[in-house]
Order: sequence, then C-alpha cells, then structure tokens
Amino acid sequence: MKNITTFILFILSSLVSAHIFAQTPAAEKYREPDLRFSTYKIADDYYASFSGTVNVNENISIDATLDSSGYLEIGAAYGDLVFDIAYAEGYLNYGRTDTTDIYTVGMFAGLPLGEDLMVFANTAYDWRRTQDNIAGAGNWGLFDEEEWKNTLGLSYTIQQWVTLSSTYNVDYLTASANQVDNNIATSWDATMTFNTPWLSPYIKYSKGNYRVTPEQQRKSQDNVEVGFNFNF
Repeated sequence: MKNITTFILFILSSLVSAHIFAQTPAAEKYREPDLRFSTYKIADDYYASFSGTVNVNENISIDATLDSSGYLEIGAAYGDLVFDIAYAEGYLNYGRTDTTDIYTVGMFAGLPLGEDLMVFANTAYDWRRTQDNIAGAGNWGLFDEEEWKNTLGLSYTIQQWVTLSSTYNVDYLTASANQVDNNIATSWDATMTFNTPWLSPYIKYSKGNYRVTPEQQRKSQDNVEVGFNFNF
C-alpha cells in the first residue's frame, strides 16, 4: 500500500510540475519536457521509467525519477543563461537502488548554434556506496565505486516537427571495491523525437560500454528505448 501511495503522489506532483514548467521560457528552450515515460529492455526483462520536474523559480528546479526496478532518484538544480547566449546548470542528485546509495554532483551546459541546432555537454561525478542493510556487504563495501561521467552531444530540429540528437559518452571509473569494470568506458546514442503539441514520442538507440540503469554494472551492449514526453 505504501509503495502504491508513493507512486500516485509522484505522478500527481509530476503533472503539477508540467504546468509550471511550461511557463518558464528559459527552461522551455534549453531543457526537455518535464514529464516523461519510457520503456526499455535489458536481456529478457522490460522496464518502465517515470520522471518529473518542479520549478521553484526561473533558476531552481527539483526533479524525481522512479522506475519499475525500484530505483528512486531525487535532485535539485540551479540554471541560468550565460552572456545571454548559453545555458548552464549545476545539479545535485541522490539515488537509491536495492543495494546502493548514489550521490551525484554535476554540471550541464548548452549552446545554440542557430534556431535549430544546439551543442551541449555534461560532466558529473558519482559516489556509489553499499547500503548497510546488505548482509556482510556494508562493511566490505562490496558495491562501492566512484565514477566520473562526461557527455558531448548535438541536437538538430527539422521543421519543428522532428528532433535528431546524438551523444558520445566517456566514463572513468576512478575507484572500485572489486574492479569488475574497466577503468574507461565509452558509448554513444542516437535519438529521434517527434514533436507534437501534446505528446512527443521518441526512440533511442544506445551502444557501447555503459549502465542501462543505475543499478546495473557497466558492460558492452546495445539497447533500444522507446517512450514519450508530455507537453503541457
């Protein structure tokens, strides 16, 4: 019952946030719609993910993500225009899986190169810590890892109806209790989004050495994600 109530409250808060977000010109120009649903497949299992953002004011936002595996993430961000030409945002996140607490600090920046073209970059540092309630694992730090993640991307909108985007990712594992991962992992993805007044369906293809979900270990794989963004 508790889990169901939490899920309902999350969806309601996301719906409210969608209305607030649509009234923020700077955020609307540089950030994705704030209410998203997506599905993806890992091995033979299918997962679903929901995310939403509440804007406290023009600069400060609070976001949350919940997926069907039980992963929950909350975060806060501060963003603003730089010299009236670029958008920069710093953020802090806390995520929780069945075994691990994840603390993240990061920075995002986007620079428009015209009305339809934008280049963007993101850098973040993760501290992954084993939960104390894992029998025998808390003292040994079985899942303890630190990771520096970097992304460079490009987005292009065709006639306002279709947006094509691609990113290249380089992740450095700076510390690991068991060294199950390679120190450096690279991956890339390509996304096609169809922009309609109320709903923006998209399909995303990813390939390389990466984590499909935060609780997964990095491994070489390819994955297709489909979903849609609500536009309010």
